[in-house]
Amino acid sequence: MPRRREFTIFSLSFLDVMSCGFGATILLYLILDHRQNARIEQQTSARQGEVAFLEREVREGKEDLAELRNTITMLDDSIAEARGRARAAQTEIDSRQELSTDTKDTVAEQEHLNRLKADLKQLEEKNERLRAEGETMGASLQRHGSIVLQPYPRLVNERRRLKGVVPP
Repeated sequence: MPRRREFTIFSLSFLDVMSCGFGATILLYLILDHRQNARIEQQTSARQGEVAFLEREVREGKEDLAELRNTITMLDDSIAEARGRARAAQTEIDSRQELSTDTKDTVAEQEHLNRLKADLKQLEEKNERLRAEGETMGASLQRHGSIVLQPYPRLVNERRRLKGVVPP
């Protein structure tokens, strides 16, 4: 009987196939790994640029924020100062209006007093005229009989009232 060949697990063709498979795996691993690293490096560099841009934006934003806070503080001070000036101006306006009202009242009172003085003069003139007429009538009445002449009570009361209002 023919002799059977011995079966060997590690034959030359098996080792060739295994070497080729292992080489192909390493080659694929290097190719794929290299592409992935290149893509990651591109993404990283793009992201680093974005990070640098955002950091610059944050820094500029903080500077602008500080400037805006200073501006707000200055505006608050200006507003407070303007309010103080407005209050002072309003007080001045009120006092001038009161003075103007007082002046108007004084002018009106002066005009009223002048009218009262003129009325008093007219009444005194009328009184004198009536007295003169009364004296002439009295003289004629004395010829015709005796009559007691009484002053007009309304005229006397008006004269007393006006003398109390208008100083001599």
